[in-house]
Amino acid sequence: MEYLKEIIKWIKTEVKKAKAKGVIVGISGGIDSALVAYLAKKAFPNNSLGILMPINKDRYFDLEDGLELVKTFDLKFRIVDLYDEYQSIVNKTKIFSNLTKGNLQARLRMTTLYSFAQENNYLVLGTDNKAEYNLGYFTKWGDGGCDLLPIIHLYKSEVYDYAKKINVPKSILDKKPSAGLWDGQTDEKELGFSYDDYENYDRKILKNKELIKKIEDQIQKTNHKRQPIPQPIEPIRSLYQPYSLENWMNKIKQKDIKKNIEELIQNIRSKFPELTLTIKWNQLIFMLKKTFILGIGYSKEFINIAPEQEVVEKFKEEVMKLNYFLTKNLIKIPINQKINWTFITKIIKNNIKEKYNYQTFWR
Repeated sequence: MEYLKEIIKWIKTEVKKAKAKGVIVGISGGIDSALVAYLAKKAFPNNSLGILMPINKDRYFDLEDGLELVKTFDLKFRIVDLYDEYQSIVNKTKIFSNLTKGNLQARLRMTTLYSFAQENNYLVLGTDNKAEYNLGYFTKWGDGGCDLLPIIHLYKSEVYDYAKKINVPKSILDKKPSAGLWDGQTDEKELGFSYDDYENYDRKILKNKELIKKIEDQIQKTNHKRQPIPQPIEPIRSLYQPYSLENWMNKIKQKDIKKNIEELIQNIRSKFPELTLTIKWNQLIFMLKKTFILGIGYSKEFINIAPEQEVVEKFKEEVMKLNYFLTKNLIKIPINQKINWTFITKIIKNNIKEKYNYQTFWR
Protein backbone atom coordinates (compact mmCIF):
# COMPACT_ATOMS: atom_id res chain seq x y z
CA MET A 1 0.00 0.00 0.00
CA GLU A 2 3.01 2.28 0.23
CA TYR A 3 2.91 2.96 -3.49
CA LEU A 4 -0.73 4.07 -3.26
CA LYS A 5 0.32 6.56 -0.58
CA GLU A 6 2.93 7.91 -3.00
CA ILE A 7 0.28 8.30 -5.72
CA ILE A 8 -2.06 10.11 -3.32
CA LYS A 9 0.73 12.50 -2.36
CA TRP A 10 1.52 13.03 -6.06
CA ILE A 11 -2.12 13.82 -6.87
CA LYS A 12 -2.19 16.46 -4.11
CA THR A 13 1.03 18.01 -5.41
CA GLU A 14 -0.18 18.16 -9.02
CA VAL A 15 -3.52 19.69 -8.04
CA LYS A 16 -1.73 22.33 -5.98
CA LYS A 17 0.65 23.11 -8.87
CA ALA A 18 -2.36 23.55 -11.16
CA LYS A 19 -4.01 25.88 -8.60
CA ALA A 20 -7.06 23.61 -8.71
CA LYS A 21 -9.31 22.65 -5.80
CA GLY A 22 -9.81 18.93 -6.22
CA VAL A 23 -10.29 16.02 -8.59
CA ILE A 24 -13.00 14.31 -10.61
CA VAL A 25 -13.18 10.76 -11.97
CA GLY A 26 -15.58 8.94 -14.26
CA ILE A 27 -17.00 5.86 -12.50
CA SER A 28 -17.49 3.12 -15.09
CA GLY A 29 -18.22 0.22 -12.77
CA GLY A 30 -14.87 -1.32 -13.72
CA ILE A 31 -11.77 -2.18 -11.71
CA ASP A 32 -9.51 0.69 -12.88
CA SER A 33 -11.95 3.50 -12.16
CA ALA A 34 -12.67 1.85 -8.80
CA LEU A 35 -9.03 2.16 -7.76
CA VAL A 36 -8.75 5.72 -9.09
CA ALA A 37 -11.95 6.69 -7.24
CA TYR A 38 -10.36 5.44 -4.03
CA LEU A 39 -7.23 7.51 -4.69
CA ALA A 40 -9.37 10.57 -5.45
CA LYS A 41 -11.25 10.24 -2.16
CA LYS A 42 -8.05 9.75 -0.16
CA ALA A 43 -6.31 12.71 -1.80
CA PHE A 44 -9.29 15.07 -1.47
CA PRO A 45 -11.89 13.78 1.00
CA ASN A 46 -14.06 16.88 0.59
CA ASN A 47 -13.15 17.91 -2.94
CA SER A 48 -13.48 14.77 -5.03
CA LEU A 49 -16.37 13.86 -7.28
CA GLY A 50 -17.35 10.69 -9.10
CA ILE A 51 -19.48 10.93 -12.24
CA LEU A 52 -21.56 7.94 -13.34
CA MET A 53 -22.55 8.22 -16.99
CA PRO A 54 -24.83 5.41 -18.20
CA ILE A 55 -25.07 5.54 -21.97
CA ASN A 56 -25.65 1.98 -23.16
CA LYS A 57 -28.88 0.33 -22.00
CA ASP A 58 -27.32 -3.09 -22.47
CA ARG A 59 -24.80 -2.19 -19.75
CA TYR A 60 -26.96 -0.58 -17.06
CA PHE A 61 -25.64 -3.15 -14.57
CA ASP A 62 -22.42 -1.09 -14.66
CA LEU A 63 -24.41 1.73 -13.04
CA GLU A 64 -25.42 -0.58 -10.19
CA ASP A 65 -21.79 -1.57 -9.65
CA GLY A 66 -20.75 2.08 -9.74
CA LEU A 67 -23.36 3.00 -7.15
CA GLU A 68 -22.14 0.23 -4.87
CA LEU A 69 -18.60 1.56 -5.26
CA VAL A 70 -19.37 5.20 -4.35
CA LYS A 71 -21.31 3.94 -1.35
CA THR A 72 -18.35 1.79 -0.25
CA PHE A 73 -15.90 4.70 -0.46
CA ASP A 74 -18.42 7.37 0.64
CA LEU A 75 -17.59 9.33 -2.51
CA LYS A 76 -19.66 12.31 -3.60
CA PHE A 77 -21.17 11.55 -7.00
CA ARG A 78 -23.49 12.65 -9.77
CA ILE A 79 -25.39 10.54 -12.31
CA VAL A 80 -25.61 11.93 -15.83
CA ASP A 81 -27.57 9.72 -18.20
CA LEU A 82 -26.18 10.31 -21.69
CA TYR A 83 -28.33 7.81 -23.57
CA ASP A 84 -30.59 10.37 -25.29
CA GLU A 85 -27.68 12.62 -26.32
CA TYR A 86 -25.78 9.61 -27.64
CA GLN A 87 -28.75 8.33 -29.66
CA SER A 88 -29.38 11.80 -31.05
CA ILE A 89 -25.82 12.03 -32.44
CA VAL A 90 -25.96 8.47 -33.81
CA ASN A 91 -29.21 9.27 -35.62
CA LYS A 92 -27.92 12.55 -37.01
CA THR A 93 -24.54 11.21 -38.15
CA LYS A 94 -25.90 7.84 -39.26
CA ILE A 95 -22.87 5.96 -37.91
CA PHE A 96 -23.14 2.18 -37.79
CA SER A 97 -19.92 0.48 -36.69
CA ASN A 98 -19.58 -0.62 -33.10
CA LEU A 99 -16.12 0.92 -32.86
CA THR A 100 -17.23 4.35 -34.06
CA LYS A 101 -20.24 4.32 -31.75
CA GLY A 102 -18.10 3.09 -28.87
CA ASN A 103 -15.62 5.91 -29.36
CA LEU A 104 -18.48 8.40 -29.49
CA GLN A 105 -19.65 7.18 -26.07
CA ALA A 106 -16.16 7.65 -24.63
CA ARG A 107 -15.91 11.18 -26.05
CA LEU A 108 -19.31 12.18 -24.70
CA ARG A 109 -18.20 11.02 -21.26
CA MET A 110 -14.96 12.99 -21.54
CA THR A 111 -16.91 16.13 -22.47
CA THR A 112 -19.17 15.62 -19.47
CA LEU A 113 -16.24 15.14 -17.08
CA TYR A 114 -14.53 18.31 -18.27
CA SER A 115 -17.75 20.29 -17.92
CA PHE A 116 -17.94 19.34 -14.24
CA ALA A 117 -14.19 19.80 -13.80
CA GLN A 118 -14.23 23.34 -15.16
CA GLU A 119 -17.29 24.25 -13.14
CA ASN A 120 -15.59 23.13 -9.92
CA ASN A 121 -11.96 23.93 -10.75
CA TYR A 122 -11.07 20.24 -10.47
CA LEU A 123 -8.56 18.15 -12.44
CA VAL A 124 -9.76 15.09 -14.36
CA LEU A 125 -8.17 11.81 -13.26
CA GLY A 126 -7.65 9.28 -16.04
CA THR A 127 -8.05 5.57 -15.37
CA ASP A 128 -5.65 3.96 -17.86
CA ASN A 129 -3.34 1.35 -16.37
CA LYS A 130 0.11 0.49 -17.77
CA ALA A 131 -1.20 -2.07 -20.28
CA GLU A 132 -4.07 0.07 -21.58
CA TYR A 133 -1.83 3.09 -22.08
CA ASN A 134 1.07 1.27 -23.74
CA LEU A 135 -1.28 -0.74 -25.95
CA GLY A 136 -3.25 2.36 -26.90
CA TYR A 137 -6.38 0.68 -25.60
CA PHE A 138 -8.25 3.90 -25.01
CA THR A 139 -10.20 6.37 -27.11
CA LYS A 140 -8.30 9.37 -28.38
CA TRP A 141 -9.96 12.46 -26.90
CA GLY A 142 -12.25 10.07 -24.98
CA ASP A 143 -11.10 8.20 -21.90
CA GLY A 144 -7.60 9.16 -23.08
CA GLY A 145 -8.51 12.80 -22.37
CA CYS A 146 -7.52 13.66 -18.80
CA ASP A 147 -5.24 15.82 -16.68
CA LEU A 148 -3.51 13.18 -14.57
CA LEU A 149 -2.87 9.45 -14.99
CA PRO A 150 -2.47 8.08 -11.45
CA ILE A 151 -2.24 4.33 -12.24
CA ILE A 152 -0.32 4.47 -15.50
CA HIS A 153 2.58 2.49 -14.00
CA LEU A 154 0.45 -0.36 -12.63
CA TYR A 155 -0.06 -3.65 -14.47
CA LYS A 156 -3.62 -4.97 -14.52
CA SER A 157 -2.65 -7.68 -12.01
CA GLU A 158 -1.40 -4.97 -9.62
CA VAL A 159 -4.65 -3.03 -10.05
CA TYR A 160 -6.54 -6.15 -8.96
CA ASP A 161 -4.19 -6.71 -6.02
CA TYR A 162 -4.68 -3.19 -4.72
CA ALA A 163 -8.43 -3.31 -5.41
CA LYS A 164 -8.77 -6.35 -3.16
CA LYS A 165 -6.79 -4.65 -0.39
CA ILE A 166 -8.99 -1.55 -0.42
CA ASN A 167 -12.20 -3.64 -0.45
CA VAL A 168 -13.54 -2.85 -3.89
CA PRO A 169 -16.98 -4.57 -4.17
CA LYS A 170 -16.89 -8.22 -5.26
CA SER A 171 -19.22 -7.53 -8.19
CA ILE A 172 -16.49 -5.34 -9.71
CA LEU A 173 -13.63 -7.69 -8.84
CA ASP A 174 -15.40 -10.63 -10.50
CA LYS A 175 -16.37 -8.75 -13.68
CA LYS A 176 -14.45 -9.36 -16.91
CA PRO A 177 -12.53 -6.23 -17.95
CA SER A 178 -14.63 -4.31 -20.48
CA ALA A 179 -14.87 -0.78 -21.80
CA GLY A 180 -18.64 -1.38 -21.81
CA LEU A 181 -19.06 0.15 -25.24
CA TRP A 182 -21.31 -2.53 -26.74
CA ASP A 183 -23.03 -5.69 -25.67
CA GLY A 184 -20.67 -8.64 -25.16
CA GLN A 185 -17.52 -6.56 -25.61
CA THR A 186 -14.52 -7.43 -23.42
CA ASP A 187 -11.02 -5.97 -23.47
CA GLU A 188 -9.17 -9.23 -23.94
CA LYS A 189 -11.50 -10.50 -26.67
CA GLU A 190 -11.06 -7.27 -28.62
CA LEU A 191 -7.27 -7.18 -28.15
CA GLY A 192 -6.76 -10.84 -29.01
CA PHE A 193 -4.58 -11.51 -25.96
CA SER A 194 -4.84 -11.18 -22.19
CA TYR A 195 -3.56 -8.54 -19.79
CA ASP A 196 -1.35 -11.26 -18.30
CA ASP A 197 0.13 -11.80 -21.78
CA TYR A 198 0.99 -8.11 -21.99
CA GLU A 199 2.52 -8.11 -18.52
CA ASN A 200 4.67 -11.12 -19.40
CA TYR A 201 5.69 -9.40 -22.63
CA ASP A 202 6.63 -6.20 -20.81
CA ARG A 203 8.60 -8.18 -18.23
CA LYS A 204 10.34 -9.95 -21.15
CA ILE A 205 9.22 -13.44 -20.13
CA LEU A 206 6.63 -14.07 -22.85
CA LYS A 207 7.86 -16.78 -25.24
CA ASN A 208 4.92 -17.18 -27.64
CA LYS A 209 6.07 -15.52 -30.87
CA GLU A 210 2.56 -15.14 -32.25
CA LEU A 211 1.43 -13.26 -29.13
CA ILE A 212 4.57 -11.14 -29.12
CA LYS A 213 3.83 -10.07 -32.71
CA LYS A 214 0.18 -9.27 -31.83
CA ILE A 215 1.25 -7.13 -28.90
CA GLU A 216 3.94 -5.29 -30.85
CA ASP A 217 1.55 -4.67 -33.74
CA GLN A 218 -0.96 -3.20 -31.30
CA ILE A 219 1.67 -0.93 -29.77
CA GLN A 220 2.86 0.21 -33.20
CA LYS A 221 -0.54 0.97 -34.70
CA THR A 222 -1.61 3.01 -31.65
CA ASN A 223 1.64 4.93 -31.27
CA HIS A 224 -0.04 8.11 -32.53
CA LYS A 225 -2.21 8.14 -29.39
CA ARG A 226 0.81 8.52 -27.15
CA GLN A 227 2.63 11.18 -29.19
CA PRO A 228 2.17 14.97 -29.34
CA ILE A 229 0.09 16.19 -32.27
CA PRO A 230 2.40 16.32 -35.33
CA GLN A 231 3.32 19.82 -36.44
CA PRO A 232 5.20 21.14 -39.45
CA ILE A 233 8.49 22.94 -38.90
CA GLU A 234 8.19 26.62 -38.03
CA PRO A 235 8.73 29.21 -40.75
CA ILE A 236 12.11 30.92 -40.62
CA ARG A 237 11.80 34.50 -39.43
CA SER A 238 14.29 37.25 -38.81
CA LEU A 239 14.11 38.62 -35.28
CA TYR A 240 14.11 42.14 -36.66
CA GLN A 241 12.57 42.17 -40.12
CA PRO A 242 10.94 39.81 -42.63
CA TYR A 243 13.86 37.90 -44.09
CA SER A 244 13.60 34.46 -45.62
CA LEU A 245 16.08 31.60 -45.68
CA GLU A 246 15.92 31.80 -49.47
CA ASN A 247 17.08 35.43 -49.39
CA TRP A 248 19.90 34.58 -46.99
CA MET A 249 21.04 31.63 -49.08
CA ASN A 250 20.90 33.66 -52.28
CA LYS A 251 23.56 35.97 -50.89
CA ILE A 252 26.04 33.07 -50.90
CA LYS A 253 27.91 33.22 -54.21
CA GLN A 254 30.22 30.22 -53.74
CA LYS A 255 28.44 27.03 -54.78
CA ASP A 256 30.43 24.70 -52.51
CA ILE A 257 29.63 26.76 -49.40
CA LYS A 258 26.00 27.00 -50.39
CA LYS A 259 25.73 23.24 -50.93
CA ASN A 260 27.41 22.41 -47.61
CA ILE A 261 25.21 24.81 -45.65
CA GLU A 262 22.06 23.45 -47.32
CA GLU A 263 23.05 19.90 -46.31
CA LEU A 264 23.88 21.06 -42.81
CA ILE A 265 20.49 22.74 -42.39
CA GLN A 266 18.68 19.70 -43.78
CA ASN A 267 20.51 17.32 -41.45
CA ILE A 268 19.92 19.46 -38.35
CA ARG A 269 16.22 19.92 -39.07
CA SER A 270 15.81 16.21 -39.73
CA LYS A 271 17.69 15.08 -36.61
CA PHE A 272 16.46 17.82 -34.27
CA PRO A 273 12.90 18.79 -35.32
CA GLU A 274 12.35 20.43 -31.94
CA LEU A 275 14.77 23.24 -32.88
CA THR A 276 13.47 26.38 -34.51
CA LEU A 277 15.46 28.33 -37.09
CA THR A 278 15.67 32.09 -37.39
CA ILE A 279 18.10 34.69 -38.76
CA LYS A 280 20.04 37.15 -36.59
CA TRP A 281 23.49 38.81 -36.75
CA ASN A 282 23.54 37.71 -40.42
CA GLN A 283 23.68 34.10 -39.15
CA LEU A 284 21.29 31.20 -39.16
CA ILE A 285 20.35 30.57 -35.52
CA PHE A 286 18.97 27.28 -34.24
CA MET A 287 17.07 27.68 -30.97
CA LEU A 288 15.23 25.57 -28.40
CA LYS A 289 12.49 27.32 -26.44
CA LYS A 290 13.96 30.66 -27.54
CA THR A 291 17.36 29.60 -26.23
CA PHE A 292 20.42 29.79 -28.50
CA ILE A 293 21.73 26.35 -29.49
CA LEU A 294 23.88 26.88 -32.59
CA GLY A 295 24.77 29.57 -35.10
CA ILE A 296 25.85 29.01 -38.70
CA GLY A 297 27.64 31.55 -40.84
CA TYR A 298 30.26 31.69 -43.58
CA SER A 299 33.19 33.64 -44.93
CA LYS A 300 35.18 33.39 -48.14
CA GLU A 301 37.10 30.29 -47.05
CA PHE A 302 35.14 28.82 -44.14
CA ILE A 303 31.78 27.67 -42.88
CA ASN A 304 31.56 29.02 -39.34
CA ILE A 305 29.88 27.11 -36.51
CA ALA A 306 29.08 29.19 -33.42
CA PRO A 307 28.19 26.97 -30.46
CA GLU A 308 29.14 29.34 -27.54
CA GLN A 309 32.64 29.97 -26.21
CA GLU A 310 32.41 27.31 -23.45
CA VAL A 311 31.59 24.64 -26.03
CA VAL A 312 34.49 25.66 -28.27
CA GLU A 313 36.80 25.06 -25.31
CA LYS A 314 35.12 21.78 -24.36
CA PHE A 315 35.54 20.27 -27.83
CA LYS A 316 38.90 21.88 -28.58
CA GLU A 317 40.85 18.60 -28.93
CA GLU A 318 38.24 17.07 -31.23
CA VAL A 319 38.25 20.17 -33.39
CA MET A 320 42.02 19.97 -33.80
CA LYS A 321 41.86 16.27 -34.74
CA LEU A 322 39.37 17.12 -37.49
CA ASN A 323 41.76 19.77 -38.84
CA TYR A 324 39.21 22.51 -38.28
CA PHE A 325 40.25 25.97 -37.05
CA LEU A 326 39.37 27.72 -33.82
CA THR A 327 38.76 31.28 -32.73
CA LYS A 328 37.46 32.36 -29.35
CA ASN A 329 33.81 31.78 -30.32
CA LEU A 330 33.87 29.90 -33.61
CA ILE A 331 34.71 26.54 -35.11
CA LYS A 332 35.81 27.26 -38.68
CA ILE A 333 35.44 24.47 -41.24
CA PRO A 334 37.47 24.97 -44.45
CA ILE A 335 35.24 24.86 -47.51
CA ASN A 336 37.36 22.11 -49.07
CA GLN A 337 36.76 19.80 -46.09
CA LYS A 338 33.77 17.59 -45.46
CA ILE A 339 31.56 18.59 -42.53
CA ASN A 340 31.72 15.91 -39.85
CA TRP A 341 28.03 15.39 -39.10
CA THR A 342 28.73 13.17 -36.06
CA PHE A 343 30.72 16.00 -34.50
CA ILE A 344 28.04 18.62 -35.21
CA THR A 345 25.40 16.30 -33.71
CA LYS A 346 27.50 15.91 -30.56
CA ILE A 347 27.74 19.69 -30.14
CA ILE A 348 24.00 20.20 -30.61
CA LYS A 349 23.14 17.40 -28.14
CA ASN A 350 25.55 18.94 -25.63
CA ASN A 351 23.91 22.37 -25.94
CA ILE A 352 20.37 21.00 -25.76
CA LYS A 353 21.26 19.12 -22.58
CA GLU A 354 23.00 22.11 -20.99
CA LYS A 355 20.39 24.68 -21.94
CA TYR A 356 17.16 22.68 -21.78
CA ASN A 357 15.76 24.60 -18.79
CA TYR A 358 16.72 28.07 -20.05
CA GLN A 359 13.89 30.20 -21.41
CA THR A 360 15.85 33.09 -22.99
CA PHE A 361 18.99 33.75 -24.99
CA TRP A 362 22.32 33.33 -23.27
CA ARG A 363 23.56 36.16 -25.44
